[in-house]
Parts: sequence; structure tokens; C-alpha cells
Amino acid sequence: MNFLKKSKISFSWLFMFGMFFIYFVLFFIDSNLVFTSLKKSWEMFVGIIPILILVFFIIFGVNHYFKADRINKYLGANSGPLGWFYAVVAGILISGPPIFCIPF
Repeated sequence: MNFLKKSKISFSWLFMFGMFFIYFVLFFIDSNLVFTSLKKSWEMFVGIIPILILVFFIIFGVNHYFKADRINKYLGANSGPLGWFYAVVAGILISGPPIFCIPF
């Protein structure tokens, strides 16, 4: 991975271009496979859209009604044992990475 530091290209860009190259080569080998793969990917994306909209509304609601100072009051360093309880319950209820719930 030393070549990434010299070229200033992130791994995510290399991965994306690599996938484009693989699809380009596979298109000439078996175009039906490429079209089937892209169709299934699109169907999966369309199936995820309603869930994403719901999640964005929930995130908007939480960010609108729960301000950072209020969250720090109940989950901050001085919250005590009740703060630990709230943190454990919130960690159980979160269905994604909890790092996104930490106010910065």
C-alpha cells in the first residue's frame, strides 16, 4: 500500500476504477452477465430507497429535537450510573454503527 501514499489516490477511488475496469472487460466476455448484475444491483438499490428515506427522517427528527447539550447532560462524563444505563439501552436499540449517534 506504499504506492497509495506516493500517488495521492485513495483506495476507494482505486477500488471504483478497478470495478469499472472489471465490468468493462466482462462486457466483452459475457455482456449478459454484466447486464444481469447491473439489473440486480438496481433492483436492490430501489428496494433500499424506502428504508433510506425512513432513516433520514429519523435522523432529522433526532437532530432537530435532541440538542447536543441535552444529550451530553444524560450521556456525558458527569451523567453517572444513569448515563451508563441510557448508553446501554441506546446501544441495544441502534441498528447501525453507534459512532453516527455521537454528537461532535
